[in-house]
Amino acid sequence: MYGITGLVVGFPLDTGMGPDPSARKHRALISCQVKVRFQNPETAIKYRTTAHAISTIIREEKFGGLYKGITSPLVYHTTRQLFEVTIELFIFTQALNALLNGLVFASFQFFTKLQLDRGDDTPTLTQITLAGIGAGVAFSYVNCVKFTIF
Repeated sequence: MYGITGLVVGFPLDTGMGPDPSARKHRALISCQVKVRFQNPETAIKYRTTAHAISTIIREEKFGGLYKGITSPLVYHTTRQLFEVTIELFIFTQALNALLNGLVFASFQFFTKLQLDRGDDTPTLTQITLAGIGAGVAFSYVNCVKFTIF
């Protein structure tokens, strides 16, 4: 959000990156922002100060005149931030999944050994089933807490 907010606040006063001012068809695009209008010899004589330029743009072109050409940078900042958040969330999710998988295997082993008389005994199908149920309950508890927090 910080990039989008900064763009919306600073765009009317910023120089921007637009097409070449000498290109006739793009003249309206490049001359929309206040600082760019001061840099253009054709429009610089029209304004005395920054405040005068802003008030004149709003009077002549309405409030939207300050934001001509904002679409491209806005799309860029939005998609960039969305991509960054997606990558961070993916990395976090992968780390969390590794921890949860470790929990499932550790709790399965714990519940299996809990039922055996000796550590080297082979568990029966019933004991494996009960250990799986115990591991599932432990996983469900931790997973529900995870989704409640996040």
